[in-house]
Amino acid sequence: MDQDKKTEGICYRIGGDEFAILMENTEETAIKLKILQMIKYLKCAENQVEYPLEVAIGTDVYDVKTWSNLTKFYHHVDQQMYADKLEKKQRRKTKLTIAVQ
Repeated sequence: MDQDKKTEGICYRIGGDEFAILMENTEETAIKLKILQMIKYLKCAENQVEYPLEVAIGTDVYDVKTWSNLTKFYHHVDQQMYADKLEKKQRRKTKLTIAVQ
């Protein structure tokens, strides 16, 4: 890796199709910007394939004062991801219902 480039985070595969990106000293605003950039990239890539590309995302900033341990924090973020996944699924159903009527 080029020494002049700043590493923005490290991506880890948790299992199956679940990944975690860990970023140090990052504010919530910076995280939201990175998510928007990732979604924009996926939308561009989606034009090159015959199927939709979609991700469900859960995020938060870990603060030792707020979270008693990493397991509870991970569970919290995981629940956010599942809520996002459910919301997207419901949106797809609504679009399908409107299209069928």
